Amino acid sequence: MARHSPWRKATQLPGHISAHLPRWRGSLLLLCIAQALATFGFTLFTPFLPLFVQTLGITDPAQAKLWAGLVSSIYMVGATIATPVWSVLSDRYGRKIMLLRATCTAVLLLGLMGTVVTPWQLLILRLLQGLGAVVNPLVTVLASSMVPREQMGFSLGLIQGSVYVGSTFGPPLGGVVADRWGYRLAAYLGAGALAITSLLVLAGVRDRPDRPLPPPRAAQRSDRRGLRALLSNRALLELALLFMLVRLAQALPQALVPLFVQELSALSERLATVAGGIMSAVALAGALAAVGVGRLADRFGHRRVLLSSSLAAALLGFAQIFVRDNLQFGLLQFGSGFFVAGATLAVNALVADQAQHGHEGADFGVVFGVSFVGWTVGPIIGSAVAATWAIRAVFGISAGLFLLASLWTARSQQRTGRRSDAGGSTSH
Repeated sequence: MARHSPWRKATQLPGHISAHLPRWRGSLLLLCIAQALATFGFTLFTPFLPLFVQTLGITDPAQAKLWAGLVSSIYMVGATIATPVWSVLSDRYGRKIMLLRATCTAVLLLGLMGTVVTPWQLLILRLLQGLGAVVNPLVTVLASSMVPREQMGFSLGLIQGSVYVGSTFGPPLGGVVADRWGYRLAAYLGAGALAITSLLVLAGVRDRPDRPLPPPRAAQRSDRRGLRALLSNRALLELALLFMLVRLAQALPQALVPLFVQELSALSERLATVAGGIMSAVALAGALAAVGVGRLADRFGHRRVLLSSSLAAALLGFAQIFVRDNLQFGLLQFGSGFFVAGATLAVNALVADQAQHGHEGADFGVVFGVSFVGWTVGPIIGSAVAATWAIRAVFGISAGLFLLASLWTARSQQRTGRRSDAGGSTSH
């Protein structure tokens, strides 16, 4: 039976795709490779922005924490505004062309980031990156539109796993490059990786290969139904708000990881290398979770996985308040990365269950837009808390939010269980 497993089918070599696999599996494989390469390119440079701004004249520790939050949040401000728009346009003009637009824009902006001389120039480029170069949501929309519903959890797990594979190798290599040759070279290398991604998407990925596009009239209505569908679909609205809470909990300490490594380090050398290693461990944990948890979620239910993952992330977040060295911090970050990835995958799969076929771009775009609010305010709040009190307090607040997400999910699961007992149909 192993020869018929989804993993075996989804990971055939590209040369065998047309002969042995349905076209959606071949496109999914190439899309996973493109996602991993794009994430690798971004994480060569962007995780080290809190350290990079210190080379641009920001030397005060409190100011460095605030700027770390600004350069992280301003990106999400742009993404919150633009992602629903680009996702809706992908329904009308094609998911592949929108993905190509995003990757090509990223090439230009990452290259320009390597030339900045003031923090304000970097801030403007980060805003533009959020407005025009957000890749992950477009990849998710494209993948969700091409795979069968019964393999949605596993397929989105592969996509999310590809993000973490890229994040596993990007930060440590970027850290070594930054420590030895400077942050600017890391930005240029990241732009090169995104250029290769664009070529791969252009040459190999099909847009909705096994499903017909919706009729033109329906496609034209997709830009008007996104927000209306969210407001009229209670389950989709709840998922959007829950996703926002999970993203907020994740984003609160994320921009502060390099600065916390700096606090825990006895030596000032190799800070980017150590921070990159910890981020790589987090990404590796996410890659393991994305594939394994995706299969468990398809079998036992996405809400159960969301509940258990959020609760575990809360417990590990509280433990990070008390770490004393980078080894302890790295191990706890590894565990947190595993369960945060599980929670994110579960929410994505639940949204895919609720999205209407032919309008995945509109539905996903609005949900992602709402969730990006958490990404936007999280770094700002985290940086303000860290500058006022300490970075350790940020981990405590993040853990409390994950605990709230687990309680919310438990309550939602009880409601869906009661509806099922009453004879209604429910999704995972």
